[in-house]
Amino acid sequence: MQENLPLNSERDYESFKMLHALQYERISKLEGQENYISTFVSGLSTITISYSFSTNKALNFITGFLLPLIFIAANIIASIYISKTRKFIKMHQNRAKAMREKFAPSLQDIYNKVKKEDSDKDKFNRRQQMKYLHYLIALIAFAIIIYYTKDLFNLWN
Repeated sequence: MQENLPLNSERDYESFKMLHALQYERISKLEGQENYISTFVSGLSTITISYSFSTNKALNFITGFLLPLIFIAANIIASIYISKTRKFIKMHQNRAKAMREKFAPSLQDIYNKVKKEDSDKDKFNRRQQMKYLHYLIALIAFAIIIYYTKDLFNLWN
């Protein structure tokens, strides 16, 4: 396979392999960080929301207002992080593709023959589902705040 590559030396070939692998290592790290942040925020939010309603006592300022407010912010930040991470992942995918097109066209031919769905057009891809989950948790936290503050603002009278 090395004879088909338009590279000048074994060193060029090794550099290509290392740089190509680096793009996918970076993608993997970004996806790992994205999953960690999403799981952490979702889990902590869920535990906190459950805790708020686990006692027979009425909601207090901390469980009815402050914690839900913090988790609204945390879930919105997690959603933004997911969106920003996607841009960096696409950049690394495009770099890897450009390297294959230039230095390993036969390898790029394989990528071209096996088409994958365009995840940008899928409104229910994995990342979108993660963002929807964060929005749902933020909405639940907002509902807790509304429920806690309803008497303060006479919302239900």
